[in-house]
Amino acid sequence: MAHQCGICQEEFVHLLPEAQRAAPTAVRTERRRQGRQHEGHIAPDIQGDPIRPIRATGPLSQLPTPILEVFNDWALQEPPIFRVPSRVLLAAVPWEDLEFAWQKGLLWAISIGIKDTFTKEDQERWLQMLGKPEEQDILLSPLQPELNPDLLVAILKALKSATTHEIFRFARGTWNHQATAQKWKACADQTQGRVQVRQNNQNRDKCHVSLRGHVAEKIDLFSQEDFVFRFLQKVDGEIFQCLGSIAESMYYYGPSDQCPVDKPMCYKLTEAAIQAGHIRNLSNPKVGESAKSGRDSRLVVKLQLHESMVRVVNDDRSGAFDGAQGDPVPSGQRFRLVPLEKIEPTAGSVQAAQSQQSHGGAFARGICSRWMKGPCHWGAECKYIHLHEAAKNECPLSDGLQDSCDISNAKLRDVVWRNMKKGQLRTPLMELLNSLREEHGVGSDNIEILQILQTEILKENLVLLVAASSSEKAHRWGSEVLHNLAASIDKSEVCVLVSPVLKKPPASLMECLMAYCKQELLRPSFLNLRKVCLSCFALRITFQGFTKLAKYVGYFIIRAESKRKSGWAVGCHGVKFQQRWAPSNNLSSNIAQRKDDLEKFAGTSSAWPSVGVLLESARLFGPNSLRPNAERRSRLAALLCLLQDIEGKAEERSSDSDDGDVGDEMEFESTSSSDNFQMMDPWPVPDVEHHAWPLHMDDYSVEDSLTWICRHVRQRLGPLQGKRVIRLTSGQYILSIFVNKLVYGLEPNATGSLDPARVESLLAALQSIGAGSPSLPHQASYDLILATLVAYFRRHLLSTPAPSCPSSQEILASLLTAKALGRGQGRRHSLRHSILGLLCRHPKLRGRICSVCRGGSVAMALDTTSSDHDIILCLKDGGVNMVEELHSVILDTKEGCHQERLQRAEVIKKDFAVEIRNYYRKVDFDLVPVTLLESQEQQWDPQRQVWQSLLHPRLAPHIQGLSEKHPDAFFAMRLVKIWNQSMDFRQGKPPLVTLHIPLLTLSAWERGCLNDCHFVQDYLLRIFQYILENWLREHLLDSETMLIGLEVEPHLQRMIGKYDEATRQRFPVALQQGIQLLSGSDGIAQQLVDSACQLFGCRPLLCRNACSR
Repeated sequence: MAHQCGICQEEFVHLLPEAQRAAPTAVRTERRRQGRQHEGHIAPDIQGDPIRPIRATGPLSQLPTPILEVFNDWALQEPPIFRVPSRVLLAAVPWEDLEFAWQKGLLWAISIGIKDTFTKEDQERWLQMLGKPEEQDILLSPLQPELNPDLLVAILKALKSATTHEIFRFARGTWNHQATAQKWKACADQTQGRVQVRQNNQNRDKCHVSLRGHVAEKIDLFSQEDFVFRFLQKVDGEIFQCLGSIAESMYYYGPSDQCPVDKPMCYKLTEAAIQAGHIRNLSNPKVGESAKSGRDSRLVVKLQLHESMVRVVNDDRSGAFDGAQGDPVPSGQRFRLVPLEKIEPTAGSVQAAQSQQSHGGAFARGICSRWMKGPCHWGAECKYIHLHEAAKNECPLSDGLQDSCDISNAKLRDVVWRNMKKGQLRTPLMELLNSLREEHGVGSDNIEILQILQTEILKENLVLLVAASSSEKAHRWGSEVLHNLAASIDKSEVCVLVSPVLKKPPASLMECLMAYCKQELLRPSFLNLRKVCLSCFALRITFQGFTKLAKYVGYFIIRAESKRKSGWAVGCHGVKFQQRWAPSNNLSSNIAQRKDDLEKFAGTSSAWPSVGVLLESARLFGPNSLRPNAERRSRLAALLCLLQDIEGKAEERSSDSDDGDVGDEMEFESTSSSDNFQMMDPWPVPDVEHHAWPLHMDDYSVEDSLTWICRHVRQRLGPLQGKRVIRLTSGQYILSIFVNKLVYGLEPNATGSLDPARVESLLAALQSIGAGSPSLPHQASYDLILATLVAYFRRHLLSTPAPSCPSSQEILASLLTAKALGRGQGRRHSLRHSILGLLCRHPKLRGRICSVCRGGSVAMALDTTSSDHDIILCLKDGGVNMVEELHSVILDTKEGCHQERLQRAEVIKKDFAVEIRNYYRKVDFDLVPVTLLESQEQQWDPQRQVWQSLLHPRLAPHIQGLSEKHPDAFFAMRLVKIWNQSMDFRQGKPPLVTLHIPLLTLSAWERGCLNDCHFVQDYLLRIFQYILENWLREHLLDSETMLIGLEVEPHLQRMIGKYDEATRQRFPVALQQGIQLLSGSDGIAQQLVDSACQLFGCRPLLCRNACSR
């Protein structure tokens, strides 16, 4: 019985087409004698028969010798042919031998033809059915020949080059060969140098093999478009068994007397016709599907006549940035039809239109990548498509600084923006004054202009870089100009450089950056551009943001070889950027003289506020050799190289340095003063609030994000993690991301709800992940909609899907959980690093800080938007005066560090800590000094005059244990604190001290008051009731063994002593109101949501975090 190729052959023909058209048959001995000379290149020789039977075991051992010799004759041709037409075999071998091999199943077959090709059901009678030589035939190949080096060389003569896995698929499809890719790799090593093997670095098992000396050739499919569609027009409506059947039929039965292309090209042309939708799969008739999806199934040729349309490839990679934009494309299609009136005439579009009109079909063209980035230098000769409208999204940014910054004065914005367009990102103050006075007539003197600038500085709308003639003046004026800008006008040794603080970039910001890079001979890589934007504009732009900015002005992206985007760069047609860091080594540069002058001017870089200030000062106030002139630009990069040669490149801190005793959480700012280690970077980080673009809520689909999260989540809800610093589990963190996607991606309308169409889209997204048939009541509020979505997602996390809609209690629990998952202070705890970096370098604390750890609410995951940040400093040899000593160190550091944040903050000494109030936009820090006594962190109690153990490391494990027994109790405790922070009873402070809430919650848990609770609201109600009864109790009960072990009674007495009479009267009333709002359990979902909003005093209840930027 004969064999048909099927699945294996389909995979092979898609990846590796076969050999070219065969030459006339010749005697193989004569071939070996003459050698193989092909296009002037002597190919590696085949030293024996490629087709050999496996000794006494393989099926070829039974194959008649005449048939085996014919197969070897064709395999020895140049290039080799492995599938022989049946009529050639009938003419060369006896019919009895061919019939014997066919009946014994020794041959591998594929049917070809142009009309009524042989079907698989008639496979046993294929030889007897050969009666129409002009319309039908079959191609035969031997079954499972022996694996040998000559066979591999013959395969590579046909395929030119391939991977071992592709050779494995080729052999399996041609001969049903069972040798693995590893065996083919071993065979390549035995070819005695005829085959070269290249290892794949990413996949060690996948090697690339080719004949030695092979040169790859470029393939042009569109040049044979007329030939392909003349053939497809000839076989329109015919059914073929597989892709290989169509490709081989095209080769043997093409419209020309002699096929103008080889067999590999026929396979590629057939694949292109499938992708263009002219050949469809009968079992899965999806237009434009890949050839892989058609394996082992019949294909039908179906030309589609669209005379006024052109097929355009629908591939995201065809666009330079966000993919081609145009008419809506149905999901799963690989092309779309574009009318001719929307296409500019090019060689590709004209050829496609002519083929469409003449033959009823054409290949799908891709959109020109150069045209998408800017002008295409090929113009009308381009082989790709040029649409009339730009194939990119409309720019959502406005040009200029009007909407990009908070500078209120329009004339000031215009002057700064004009200089930015020239590549001058920082404008000198005197130039700014002259421009405003002369061009815009702002004041006859500088007083009015300086008042405008001083106002913008106080609002942190301007970035200032103060360059001076010495390091001392740079420090002094760096802090003085913030309060008295007018004093620096008459000082010739000071230059103030001004740039705007950008909330988001202008549309043409990339043009400004490219002009700056051209002046500084700087490569516009993403990493360099990111540093420049952060330093000049206090704007953190992501790599995706730079891609968008480049797209808006028609630039393109130069991708690096590595996967890291930091090496990517921006390119512009017609502009070549030179990258040069080191100064030019010529006679005019005089590097030795410049190096000596820089060393005399700078002294040491650690004496300056930052390396960037030093370099700017050097080219403004340094000797003439450092200043720019007609022959020298005095670039920052060149000066940095000179500085590195003077001081040596930046090295890592040695382990025996004074700062080496600091714990792992310690970080240092490179811009801090009095630091002997400076980051060698010419762009200093400004000391103002940083903005980020694009924000995570910009330009993304909430529906797609929800669907992706739900489908890819693998984590489940569980107890909290950590014993000292409490963290959310991965499942709770995923839930918080889900909530943030909703809060930041959906905006309520004027009625406090969402548009009905948007609600239906969100419900459809949930239904697509298997959440049943979610529904919402008509005109539901914003909070109710979000709570319902969170309820379905919590079911997904808990693996408890239910066909019914969530109950009103489940919706309320989801709403309260989402409220509790708010991030509180967000990432602002990272600000502590700038404080600790200064303290660790102070002489009194240098080498004495054993460890640093977060404490208080932030460390126990109980922080809210108004929480302060507790930092626990463990000091060596700490005494009873640790707080006073730390207080004096902070005051001393405040006077000498010249850091604006610390200078404007208020330092207050407390009993157990030193508070740095309003360090950054009303963010307070409490530095708590402790020392190690008896292997425990202890602090001195000035009221009781005793040492006491630090409470935080002993309290946090109990909170984690509470979450293990009652997971929702932690969220209820967090809700109590959020509710407590919403009230102002004690002169700007909430009624309850923060520490009192977790202590009362643990007491309620230990006394069994939290048992039999099912939802978050049940725990919240029980905690409210327990607080009402016990919040003024100073002494512990004998049953409260947990709190007795923590020794919290002194803390309780101290906290209760802070509650004044007004608080004692008003707080129980607020508790009664909260209990009454939570007690209503029979209401509908909307009523419960309204009660929750009334409890916390805000609507909507779920809103953006005030601490997030």
